[in-house]
Amino acid sequence: MEEITGILVDLFILFALAKAAGELFVRLRQPAIVGEVLVGVFIGPHALGFVGSPDSDLVSLFGGDREAAEEAMRVVFDVIAELGVIILLFFVGLETRLEDLLEVRGRATLVGLLGVLFPFALGFALIWATGRSNVESAFVATAMVATSVGITARVLRDIGAIRTREA
Repeated sequence: MEEITGILVDLFILFALAKAAGELFVRLRQPAIVGEVLVGVFIGPHALGFVGSPDSDLVSLFGGDREAAEEAMRVVFDVIAELGVIILLFFVGLETRLEDLLEVRGRATLVGLLGVLFPFALGFALIWATGRSNVESAFVATAMVATSVGITARVLRDIGAIRTREA
């Protein structure tokens, strides 16, 4: 049980700093999600590494294999991140009326298709240009599509435009 404490502390730190950065960005008249994402990028395991690195208790749980402990933490954070996206899209869906969607179905379909195809094509091309395989390029491109939908939904919700005709 003590091993999970480190993960929970990391999540609390990440959440608290992300919320603080989000509030700062709102005061700067920017979407809160920009500050929240920047905090995640800077203090996460891939940059400064303030959170997301396994402590000695967790490493010992994996028989001293630090790489296995890091992979386990990545899986935990990935699952939590995916759940967050699902919950965000669920709440955005609750704010969307079917009548409004049917009224703009032609434009909504075009925007939806372009919102999937453009990030996918750009992500695939960028990763493929670095010499990665088609499978790796498609994987990153798919992640960019999933992220772009969630980010767009959150920005529209934050600026109060989720119920507008254009949204």
